[in-house]
Amino acid sequence: MSEDDSEIERAILFEIEGWDWNCPQHIPLRYSGQDVAVLQTRIAELERPLGESL
Repeated sequence: MSEDDSEIERAILFEIEGWDWNCPQHIPLRYSGQDVAVLQTRIAELERPLGESL
């Protein structure tokens, strides 16, 4: 606590009715399903030679 004698002049009170931390409205989609499929195909192509060399 502060030890000064100042008085509080104003206060703002908020009533929160709901809270959704992971609200999809504010989370941008970086990759579409099609983009992910293309990347997974490319990853599989790159991993194939690694599996053959073992």
